[in-house]
Amino acid sequence: MAGLMWNHAPAMWSAIEKQGLAKPELTEQSAADLFAFFYAARYFDRTGDAGRGKQVFIKKNCAVCHNDPAMRSQMEARKLPWPRFSGTEMADLTAYFSAGPR
Repeated sequence: MAGLMWNHAPAMWSAIEKQGLAKPELTEQSAADLFAFFYAARYFDRTGDAGRGKQVFIKKNCAVCHNDPAMRSQMEARKLPWPRFSGTEMADLTAYFSAGPR
């Protein structure tokens, strides 16, 4: 994030000067608010990919049980391990489900 802000600063300062605006002061509280916003908005997370999400859905055996109302008991009956997700897998799954009918 520091690198993004550093790289963005010259263009931002130039635009502020061209518009005749005062440069904003970044107080400790406003910096904390800004970081909280970025964190809550997941601003720096990579966007999911529906194609990769489909592969995660298949690879993690989600389709085997996911249509059943008692997913955990179905997984136990089929001796499937509880899936663990890493990296962007959850974001990819979300993109896959958001993409519409499968």
